[in-house]
Amino acid sequence: MATVIRQERKKGINYRIQVSMKDLHTGKYKTVTTTWTPDTYMSKIEQDKAAQRFALDFECKLKDEQRNPLNINSFATLNEYSKIFLDYVDKHTSANYSSKCHESMKFILPKLGFYKLHELKPLIIQNFIDSLQEMTYTVVKIRAKEKFGEILKERRISMDRFARMSNLSAATIKLAKLGQRTINMESANKIARTLEMPKEMLFDITSEVRPYASQSNAKTVSILKHMLSMSKRYDVIEKNYASSEYVKGVSAMSKETPIMDLDDTLKALECLKKDEDIRAVTAVLIGIYMGRRRGEVAGLMWTDIDLDNGEMTVERSRSPVTGKGVVEKEPKSIYSAKTYAMPATLTKQLIKYKEWWDDYVENVVGDKYEGKPYLFLQYTGKAIYPTTIYTWWKKLQKKHGLKEVHYHSLRKTNISVQYASNQIPSEIIAGRAGHANDKVTKQNYLKIFKKDDHKTAEIVDSLFACK
Repeated sequence: MATVIRQERKKGINYRIQVSMKDLHTGKYKTVTTTWTPDTYMSKIEQDKAAQRFALDFECKLKDEQRNPLNINSFATLNEYSKIFLDYVDKHTSANYSSKCHESMKFILPKLGFYKLHELKPLIIQNFIDSLQEMTYTVVKIRAKEKFGEILKERRISMDRFARMSNLSAATIKLAKLGQRTINMESANKIARTLEMPKEMLFDITSEVRPYASQSNAKTVSILKHMLSMSKRYDVIEKNYASSEYVKGVSAMSKETPIMDLDDTLKALECLKKDEDIRAVTAVLIGIYMGRRRGEVAGLMWTDIDLDNGEMTVERSRSPVTGKGVVEKEPKSIYSAKTYAMPATLTKQLIKYKEWWDDYVENVVGDKYEGKPYLFLQYTGKAIYPTTIYTWWKKLQKKHGLKEVHYHSLRKTNISVQYASNQIPSEIIAGRAGHANDKVTKQNYLKIFKKDDHKTAEIVDSLFACK
């Protein structure tokens, strides 16, 4: 119950209101204080009664806020609630998840935003989920014609000079000139304006209508479920009708990701020994020997590498986030942030690479070096964009005729080879992968190689053979 203290001061009379409340987060009691000033025409008895009423209202308001810190009720629309939800995820979740929540609102709010929270029943939510799976988007592909390169040659404009003229990166101009990759419409418009030519003369532009991937739709439904789960937790709504108990969600069919088996990997290692691009080779060897994620490799600094003891410390990750550029943060899992022993082969490679890196910083980066010793730097002195590692790996695969796999699949290869050896305890493998336990490792990363599968079939055959 609130404590009411009458205070007579020179400036007049006021009442000090104190409410003792238990903090639901810490479990400790805290005192919340406010003051109330009565009207001068009121008698003392009227003032005391009015102060008691004010204290009761103040105490009820505090308890309501404690039960519902969102400061909304079930009559608020999803549009209104979304601002509170997004503010929460911006403050308390990763930049990547926050970005996905903001992106998902583009699908959720046009269909459901005008509904009040208490109106979001199973049928309405199910209709929204069904409509998601029917939505499509248009992909516009823009690829430079040979004429683009010819024009630059005729006008005697180098790629670096044209990059400055068009306010684009030299890498974008190079890719456009070689026609190796499509570029976006904004880049195409800048190039066309700089050359003062219609973009249709410089580029082949095609479009294709595609349905949204089931994984994307599943993520949108998951975020809607999170929104309503949060409002239920604070007693704004009674039930979360977006949960699987009430609606049928989206079945996200994951594709089988190809990975390199031991023979593929040995071939790759043999080819990488002869390759002269030491920077790309080193990034790939870290993936093969350590099984580190792309963002973790992009975030490595020389301060994380102990060449004397052959150890690597993982304590940061660099990830591209829509609308925010590259965000540097802690690794994906708290269990990843620790020091790992490196295989001797990788340590030798890093010793060799350090000599190259020192020369590169001194003679190529020069004054542009910003003092942050990232293992992989651009010539501008900044850390590389994380997707650059993927580009390096693709070039090496094409150059040496290696099996085409994603850079992240090197992590799967690393873990699967360890399991296939039957020499390393499962919990050690999980620890080096940065997982809390081996259940996660086995479920997501253990891959049975075809050769091992055939060997298993032979063993089973022999076990059931008639004697």
